[in-house]
Amino acid sequence: MLNFKNADIFSLMDNHYTYDLGESTVISTTVNSIFNANEKLQETINEMKLGYGTSSGDKELRIHLAKDLQKGSAQEITPEDVMTTVGAQMGLFLTATSIVGEGTEVIVPTPTFTPAINIFEGLKGTVKNIPLTHDDKFQLSVDMLKQHLTPATKLVYIISPGNPTGVTTKPEVLQGLAEEMKKVGGYLLVDETYRDAMYAGWEAIGPSAVTLPVDNIIVTSSFSKALGAPGIRLGVLSTRNAELMQKFITLKNLSYICNGVLDETIALEVMKHKEAQLTPQLEWMKVSIAKVKSFVEQNADFVEWVEPDGGAICCVRLKVAKFPTDTDVDKFHSTLHTKFDTFVTPGKWFTAEYRTFRLGFTADPERLSPALENVGKALRETAV
Repeated sequence: MLNFKNADIFSLMDNHYTYDLGESTVISTTVNSIFNANEKLQETINEMKLGYGTSSGDKELRIHLAKDLQKGSAQEITPEDVMTTVGAQMGLFLTATSIVGEGTEVIVPTPTFTPAINIFEGLKGTVKNIPLTHDDKFQLSVDMLKQHLTPATKLVYIISPGNPTGVTTKPEVLQGLAEEMKKVGGYLLVDETYRDAMYAGWEAIGPSAVTLPVDNIIVTSSFSKALGAPGIRLGVLSTRNAELMQKFITLKNLSYICNGVLDETIALEVMKHKEAQLTPQLEWMKVSIAKVKSFVEQNADFVEWVEPDGGAICCVRLKVAKFPTDTDVDKFHSTLHTKFDTFVTPGKWFTAEYRTFRLGFTADPERLSPALENVGKALRETAV
């Protein structure tokens, strides 16, 4: 019998702190903002028949998604290379179910999104972590991977920009990782949930890793993070490996058949007006990351960080001179919660160093500044 463990990170959905820096998304998009972009959308929805969708997902939506994934690349991405899923999480699950099983190994650079590890282990795969830290700037190299490869290695899972780090992995490194996996008959799974969340703006968003000149790359992404629409539960799973894509579609048929037609209709409207939807979010990200940078500089005696490249999150590390023991770290979190009604996500939830915490900074514009002030106060009160 398969046994899947829950993950601490899911408790974030039930958090009720006044100042919540645990969130990993941006300002939630309103239905009204999507309707305003298309005056006929309401009429379309009113007349919509709530029948089944298709296994791969709405064709027009997949055309837009394929074009978006290809952005700026000479490698053509077709609608047949793309399918819709229930969030990126389902894309991860379909991929793992297709590849991972007893006797297989999965390599995961950490810190990472730990529910992925729980999925791999639940499918009886052996997970081999490659610990990355602030000291190596959370950068995985091809040489690091080669040290852990065996004939049983069938999947490498990487997030770029990272969760919880916000650090990107360069395309040439991703290609090198995929080429090494090709040698052992394995695959590279890249979670690009934060691909659109680049502080330098719309023009800084490059093509997806699925455009790289290897056919053993799988990419997941979603509408949940940069686009601020987790409520439609719309994810994207992409690969140029036709045989693997057919496996994904079969598993989708056997598990949940199709995505909701209403969700896909809303997602299509978002894609049609993506730049307009995304630009305000990117502008706020630029403002918010500047506030976090200022916070780190003001509290340099207590914390350090690796400045992120994109995303709604970053990793901050408590300095060992001020927080030398796990007990000191626990005291910081407890004081932050109980005295200041403020939350940051413990690093242990991501298999990170104990002194690390994830800081989300784009979900609540009105409360970001006072929340950061509270973190600073807690640092000063609990440092040794």
